[in-house]
Amino acid sequence: MRIRLAHRGERGAIAIMTAFLAVVLMAVAAIGVDITLQVNERQKLHDTIDAAAHAGAYDFPNSPGSAESDVRANALKNDPTLSLPTTPNAVTFFCVVASKSSGTAVETTQIPATCNPASAGGSYTGFKCNLAICSIPCNPTAGDRCNTVRVAATKTVPYSFAPVIGI
Repeated sequence: MRIRLAHRGERGAIAIMTAFLAVVLMAVAAIGVDITLQVNERQKLHDTIDAAAHAGAYDFPNSPGSAESDVRANALKNDPTLSLPTTPNAVTFFCVVASKSSGTAVETTQIPATCNPASAGGSYTGFKCNLAICSIPCNPTAGDRCNTVRVAATKTVPYSFAPVIGI
């Protein structure tokens, strides 16, 4: 008995399927490389703005007015391609204290000790609380004593391989 492995009309079918499969595998690998690059750049951006926030917080006790300029200088020194907008939302300052047990009011007894958002007056408008802490907007250039800085930045990172496959 004789076994035939391929019919005459099916010769080369495996080579064609292998070629298509190789193209698909290369495209998936290219997308994987691009995603890895994006994740790596996101972590670098996080590290950069974290270091910038630390630089700004370092200024709080002695020269709070220069905190924002130090944040911007540190961020751009670590990554010159960074987009740090000049809008007020890029660098914001807060006085973070405990909240009352209900989570809806500021524990005002902590304010003189840790920070003092005096420009807000006694009303502390714009504060946000959860069950543990409250954050009160703070303005160090107006003479407020703040204890927290938040930095927001963006960075455009183009894909390397994805445009080749049409993504």
